[in-house]
This record gives sequence, C-alpha cells and structure tokens, in this order.
Amino acid sequence: MAYFTYNGNTKGTIRELDIESSISSEYRVFVPISGRHLDVMKGNDLVAQVNGTHVVLHGEPIEIQRDGILKWGWVINNNLRIILYPNNDNYLIGNEVVARTLSGGDLFSWLLAMFKTRSFISFAPFIKLEYDDEKIEILLALCIHLVDVSNSFHSP
Repeated sequence: MAYFTYNGNTKGTIRELDIESSISSEYRVFVPISGRHLDVMKGNDLVAQVNGTHVVLHGEPIEIQRDGILKWGWVINNNLRIILYPNNDNYLIGNEVVARTLSGGDLFSWLLAMFKTRSFISFAPFIKLEYDDEKIEILLALCIHLVDVSNSFHSP
C-alpha cells in the first residue's frame, strides 16, 4: 500500500501544501488565492482541481454517479463503468477496499494520549490516505486525499 499524508504544514510559500508520499511524486498542491479549491500542479501545468467532492483531472470532471438517496461514487473508468465509492473511511471498487483514510491528532485523542503516557506530547494532526497503487493511479489517489484535506479545512 502506498500513502499520502498531510499534517497541516505548508511548504515554501503559504499557499503550497506539504503532502508527504511513500511514492516519488512530481505533483505539488496549492491553495489558490480564491481559496475555494485545491490545484494540483505537475511542473507548471495544472493537472487536477479538487473542490469538495468535485474532482477535475486533466481538464475533465470526474462523473459522480448516484446510487439511491445517500450512496454515490466517482466513475473512474467510463468504458468499464468502474465506480469508486466512499464508505466511511474506506474507498471501494465493487466490494474491495482499495483505499482508506486515517486521521489523528484531534484534541480528544491528543489529551487521551497525554493522559495514558503521563507526559507532554506535541499536538500533531494528520490526514493519511493509504491506497493500493496497483488499483488506483497516483494522481487519482492524490485527489481523493485532497477531498479529505479540503473537508478538514471546513470542519471545526
């Protein structure tokens, strides 16, 4: 499993997010001045944008398919109609978990960890996406991760 991790830090400029990866990646993530979405750059080229659950790859929006009232997913291969469904902290293709989100560093977990160790621990929130790099391409996985990162910007 490969992974992406965002720990709340920026890199270089205040607008570039520091995203760690287990796989060498040429992608850089920026918050544009408008602050409404996240831009993914490869060199000087804009290759993806994430705005909530709306994802655009190479200028083409990824179709969202609804399945009933609450269930929905991204159509990641139009020819084969492969759908990637979010399910709590997991992402599924069919019934197989191909990615999962881990998060930590919330205030309650931090206080609990300090209580258990009876010592001070630095507060370090993070959002991590572990994914099967044989089932999901790296750019798509980064965009899925950015959906969770984007949601963290707008939640208390």
